[in-house]
Amino acid sequence: MKPRVIFFWLVLSLAAASQSAFPQTNFWQQFNGPYGGVMYTLAADSGGFLYAATESNGIFRSTNNGAMWTPINNGLASMFINTIVAGRNGYLFAGDDDGNGVFRTLDKGETWTQVNNGLDDPRVLVLTVNAQGHLFAGTSAGVFRSLDDGESWVALSNGLPSNTYLALVVNTNGHVFAGASGRGVYRSTDNGDTWTNVGLDGATVFTMAVNANGQLFLGTSRFGIFRSLDDGDTWAQVNTGLTDPTVIVLKINSKGVIFAGTNRGGMFLSTDNGASWKTAHVGLGTDTIISLAVNAQDQIFAGSFGAGVYRSTDDGGSWTHASVGITETKVYSLATNASGQIFAGTQQAGVLRSNDQSGHWTAPNGDLIKGRVFALVVNNAGQLFAGSERSGVLRSSDNGDSWTPVNTGLTNLDVRSLAIDANGRLFAGTLGSGVFVSTNNGDGWTPSNTGLTSGIIVTLVANSQDHVFVGTLNGVFRSTDSGASWRQIITGLTNVDMRALVINQNDHIFAGTWGGDGIFRSTNNGDSWFAVPLGLTFRRVISLAIDKQGHIFAGTEGGGIFRSIDNGGNWAPLNAGLSSSFVRALTTNASGYVFAGTLSAGVFRSAQPTTSVSETATNLPVDFFLAQNYPNPFWSGATSRSAGNPATTIAFALPRLSQVTLKIFNQIGEEVATLVNQKMPAGQHETHWDATGWPSGVYFYRLQAEGFAQTKKLLLIK
Repeated sequence: MKPRVIFFWLVLSLAAASQSAFPQTNFWQQFNGPYGGVMYTLAADSGGFLYAATESNGIFRSTNNGAMWTPINNGLASMFINTIVAGRNGYLFAGDDDGNGVFRTLDKGETWTQVNNGLDDPRVLVLTVNAQGHLFAGTSAGVFRSLDDGESWVALSNGLPSNTYLALVVNTNGHVFAGASGRGVYRSTDNGDTWTNVGLDGATVFTMAVNANGQLFLGTSRFGIFRSLDDGDTWAQVNTGLTDPTVIVLKINSKGVIFAGTNRGGMFLSTDNGASWKTAHVGLGTDTIISLAVNAQDQIFAGSFGAGVYRSTDDGGSWTHASVGITETKVYSLATNASGQIFAGTQQAGVLRSNDQSGHWTAPNGDLIKGRVFALVVNNAGQLFAGSERSGVLRSSDNGDSWTPVNTGLTNLDVRSLAIDANGRLFAGTLGSGVFVSTNNGDGWTPSNTGLTSGIIVTLVANSQDHVFVGTLNGVFRSTDSGASWRQIITGLTNVDMRALVINQNDHIFAGTWGGDGIFRSTNNGDSWFAVPLGLTFRRVISLAIDKQGHIFAGTEGGGIFRSIDNGGNWAPLNAGLSSSFVRALTTNASGYVFAGTLSAGVFRSAQPTTSVSETATNLPVDFFLAQNYPNPFWSGATSRSAGNPATTIAFALPRLSQVTLKIFNQIGEEVATLVNQKMPAGQHETHWDATGWPSGVYFYRLQAEGFAQTKKLLLIK
C-alpha cells in the first residue's frame, strides 16, 4: 500500500498534468465515422428512447428511433458497459464490466450514479427486472437482488452455485431463471430466495426470452435454441432451419415473432413459436448479432459485433443501418485510389468507402467480407483488393460496390497483409501459412515460402526495385526474385517483433516494432538497421505511412500518432484532435491529407493537407509531455547505456523554451536524484538515471516546467 503522502502527491500531480495553458489547433478531425462499432447491449425504455452500450465508448442514446445517437456518459466511472435495463418509476440501470458494478439514472441517461451497496462482485454481466421492479444482477460470481431500485443488494446463493451467470429472465408467473456458464439453467419460484437446477447441465446459456404465454426460450453456445412449455421443467431443442448453433441473443416482439442473433450466421426468426427458423438477413451488413431490442412500435433493433445498429420496421423482413453518431468502428486498414476515394477495412463491417472529403461512408458489407479486414491495396488499373481473416482475398473492379472472392490456391483464408509490386504481382501474407503469390491478378495463388522461418506474415511492402519485404514475428525477410526465395535481414534489429513496414521515395525502409526501440531504419535495402527512437515516447508501433514531403507518420497501440519530418531522426507526438490512442492504420491521399484508422473511434483526417503552405514546418511538440521510462522495470544487464549498470531512459517534450527540473523520489517522498535543473529549448529531450547504489523498489520521477507538472512511477530490480 502506498504511503498517504505519496498517494496525495500523485493525485495533485495528475491533476496538474491534465491542464494545459497552451491553446492549440487540432491537427486531426473525426471523419464522420464510419458510424458503427460493437454494440454489447441495446435497450428501449417506456418513453421510446433507445440505449446502446458500446465496447469502449460507453452508452449512446437515440430519441428518434435510431436515426441519430449521442453519448450519455456523465457520471459513469467506466466506458465498459455490459447490460442496460429499464426499471420502475423511470429508472434506468447499467451494469459495468470494469469492476464498478451498477449505475442508475432517473433522467434518461443525462447523469448516472453508482449504486453498489452489498454488490460483492462488481463485474455485472446481465440485469433484469420483475413486475414489482425488483432488480436481479448476474455477475461473474453469482446472482444478486435489489428490492429498492439498486440502493442495496443481497447475494442469492441458496441452491445457486458460485458461477458466471450470463442470462436472466422473469416469466409471467414471476419465476426467475438464471443461465449459467457450463451449468445449465436454474429457477427460483420465490423471487430468488431459493433456486433449483432445471436442466441442460453442461450447457453455457448466453440468452433467455419469454413470450406472452410464459413459454421460455434460451440460446446456447454450440447447442442452438431450447424451448420449455412447462415453466422450465422440461426442455426441447428447437433448431429446425437454424444453421448456426451458437445463439448469442433472443428477443420476442408483441406479435410473438422470435428473433435469434447468432455468432456467424446472422439473424434468424421464427413465426411458429420456435418450431422452425428462417434467415432474416436482408440489409444486414454483418453476420454476427450480439444484442436486440424492441420498442413500443414493435420496431426491432439489432446490435452487431462491429457494424453498429440496424433497424427493422417489418418484423425482420428487411434492415437498414441506424448508427449515425456512434463513432466506434474498428479500422484495421486504409487505402486511397487515384480518384481520391478512401477505403476503410473494418471489424465485421467489411470495406467502407468515402467518395469525397466530407466523410460520407457507404453501408457496411461485413456479411460478404467477413471478420477483420487487415489489408487493402489498389493496383495500377484501380482495382481494389481486400484481405480478411475469414474470407481470404476479395477483388473489386467497381470501387468497392461489389466484391469477388479470388482464393484459388490460397489454402489459408486468414490473410493479414497484401502488397503489389511494380509488375502487378500480388503478395498475400497469412496467419500461419506464410506468403502466397499471384501473377494473374488474384485468379490463382501459389505458396512462396522458401527461406522463410516464420509463417505469420504481419506486413508486406515492395520497393522501386521490385524487392519485396515481409515483416514477421521473427524479423524482416527480403526477396529479390519476386518471392521465389527469401532471406532474413535482421542485422542491427534489437527487436524482431515486426508490426509495420513502409518505404520512402529514396527506398529507405522503416520498420515498426512491438516495443523495444519502436522504429528502425535501413538505408541499404535492409542489409543493416539502426534504431531511430528519439522522441518516440510510446514504442508499440503498429502502423506507418509517408506523405509526399517524406514526413513519416507512426501509429501506436496506446500512444496515438508520432511524426518525423527528418527521415526518422526525431519524432514528436501529433495527437491534437485525436480521441483514440490506438491507431491501427495510416495512409495519405494525392491531395496531401493524412488518414488515421483507430480501434475505438473510426477514421480521422488531417484538418489540412500536409503539403499546404500553412502547415508549420517544424517537428516541435504542441504540448508538454512526460514519457514512461524505458526499460521499465530496469535492472542490471538491461541498461540503456552500458552493460552491468542499472540505468533507464526518461524522455520528455517541451513546446517552448522552459526552466525544467526532473527529479527522482523514493516511496516516502525523499529526493534521491536531480537529473535536470536548467533552461532547455523546445523539442524532444532524453535523460538517463543510473541507479547504481540504490536498492530495488518503486521510485517516482517528476517533471516540472513552466506551470506543467507530472509524476510517473518506475521500478528498479537488481
